[in-house]
Amino acid sequence: DFERATFIEPLACCLRAVNKLPIQSGDSVLVIGLGVMGLINGTLVRRAGADMVLGSDFCAGRRDRSAAWGYNASFDPREPDFVDQVLAQTDGRGVDHVVGGPGKVAAVEQALQVVGAGATVLLFSPFAQTDHLQLSLHQLYFGELSVVSSYSCGARETRAALDLIAGEALPVR
Repeated sequence: DFERATFIEPLACCLRAVNKLPIQSGDSVLVIGLGVMGLINGTLVRRAGADMVLGSDFCAGRRDRSAAWGYNASFDPREPDFVDQVLAQTDGRGVDHVVGGPGKVAAVEQALQVVGAGATVLLFSPFAQTDHLQLSLHQLYFGELSVVSSYSCGARETRAALDLIAGEALPVR
């Protein structure tokens, strides 16, 4: 129906993004931004094998809703102990992957504070041409970190999204 069909393109964009993460069974993922796309990204990383799915958002209602979508925990990124809260969920080692929903430099900076060795930080939304990130090449190199981006979707992801929605594999109603 048309209501569910409206999710084809957003879901396809999320599929493209999540497919860029080298998720293995047991991995932990932090999704920054828990709007519709963030909730979908969380569901997809869980389907890809992530054992722990964490979220962050400014809005308490979005954080509360994330539990119904299978998130293990969610946090307010404005809290002074935000980094400590996330690290505590992984026994201090940091998350394996971050999906950075908001196109904000501050979100990427927070992502880099909570990742563990070998982590991937995925930039999901666009940034302004004037946005610049001060990045520690030492952290990037010795932490063996990967920073990847994902823009839009293609025919393959669109077909996969349609199949997931038709098969009612995601709660898009």
